[in-house]
Amino acid sequence: MNLDAHLNTAIRSIARAARDLDAAPARQADLARDQLRRATDAIHRTQDPRPHAYSDCLYATQRVATALEYVNHPAFHDHHTKHAVSASLHEALQALLNAQVYLNEPPPFEPTN
Repeated sequence: MNLDAHLNTAIRSIARAARDLDAAPARQADLARDQLRRATDAIHRTQDPRPHAYSDCLYATQRVATALEYVNHPAFHDHHTKHAVSASLHEALQALLNAQVYLNEPPPFEPTN
């Protein structure tokens, strides 16, 4: 799998986790937890040396980890906790979309002598 494929997997998994927050209450945490783990695995497979893409992927991993902490919290079904999960997922998605932009840009022009 190439970098774009891993990022797309992570983006889809995070989007599914966000959608799973609206599932039946008894299954919400399990469904979201599974998707967030998939997203984290996909992000970890995206090893690119370009600093902006790397830092965006690292930030996305942190935001997914935060969302996972909220999902595992006993007060998960509280409205404010779900809002915090949604905010973390939104930030993770934005970071991954930024990383995707960096990965699709051509390398910087370097003149040759």
